[in-house]
Amino acid sequence: MNMSGYRNLFGAAAIMAMALTSCLKDSVQIDRPDGQGQEIRLQTSISALTKAPGLGEDGSGNFSPGDVFSLNVCGEADAMADIDYTVGETVLYWDGLGLPAGGKVSFTGCYPVHEAGDDGQFTFTASGNADLLLAKSVAVDYGSSSAVPLVFSHAMHKLEVEYVSDGSVAEEELDGVGTVLTALSSCVVDMMEGKIKDGSGSVPAEYESATGSPVSFLLVPQDKDNVFLKITCGSIVKTFSLPSKTSEGEPLSVLEGGCSLKVRITVSKDGIVMDGVQIEGWKPQGTVDGDITLSGID
Repeated sequence: MNMSGYRNLFGAAAIMAMALTSCLKDSVQIDRPDGQGQEIRLQTSISALTKAPGLGEDGSGNFSPGDVFSLNVCGEADAMADIDYTVGETVLYWDGLGLPAGGKVSFTGCYPVHEAGDDGQFTFTASGNADLLLAKSVAVDYGSSSAVPLVFSHAMHKLEVEYVSDGSVAEEELDGVGTVLTALSSCVVDMMEGKIKDGSGSVPAEYESATGSPVSFLLVPQDKDNVFLKITCGSIVKTFSLPSKTSEGEPLSVLEGGCSLKVRITVSKDGIVMDGVQIEGWKPQGTVDGDITLSGID
C-alpha cells in the first residue's frame, strides 16, 4: 500500500470495517497445478484498542484488499518462512511453506512490511507518525484446516498535545506554538514473537518539530523519564518532563504501546497550565495535571 492510501484508511467508517471483516474470512481460491494440498486460511482483525487501517469509531477494523503485511511462519526445528502477504490475493498451502510436516506451527504478523534478519528481528524507527501494527504469535497444528486468527495491535504509543487559550491569548497565537519531542525513537521488533523486544530502545533523539494545535507523535514504548517536550511560544522556550502520577493519583512510569496520552495545555498571559491527559479511540492510560509558568507572554 502506498502512504496516501494508508492515510485515507485512517478515516474509514465503522460500516466499512465491518464489511471488510466479513469478506476477508473467506480466502481467495486459486487452483494449484497439481490440484492437491491443504490450504491455509488467515483470519485477520485489528484490536478495538488500537488505531489502524479501516478504523471504526472504537478503533477496530480490518485491512483492505490489496494491503500487504509481513507474515512470519515458524515450524519445527526453528524452520521459518517469511511471506509478503497480500490481503485478498495471497493463497497459502501447508506443503508450499517448506516447513517440516507435523508439530506446532506459529504465525505472527507485522504491518507495514518489514524484512527481518536471520534471527527474526528488525529495528523499527518511529519517524514522524510512522505506524506499526503487530500480531502476536498464534500456534496451530501443522495441516490444520481452521482459520488462523491474527489479531493486530498498535505497537506504538501516541502522545498528543493540544493547546487552548484561557481567553487572554488570541486563538491565532496558538497556531504559532511550536512543540519538539525528545524521546527514544527506535526499538527492536521480534517477529518470531510478534512484539517489541524488552529493553531495546535507542538513545533519546529529537523528533521532527510540529507547529499549531493539536500535534501528535507516535513513539516507541518507553520509560516516561526519557520523554521531554520543548514548547516555544513567542520568545519563550520551556522544556518539561511528564509527571510521575496521573490526575487520578495513579503512578505514571511507562508510556505503553497501544496507549495514548492527550496532554491539554492552557495558554494565558500569565503562564501555561497542563490541564490533563485524555485518550480517544485508544486504550486509556489516565490523565495528568501540572503547571508550567511562562511569564512574559504579550
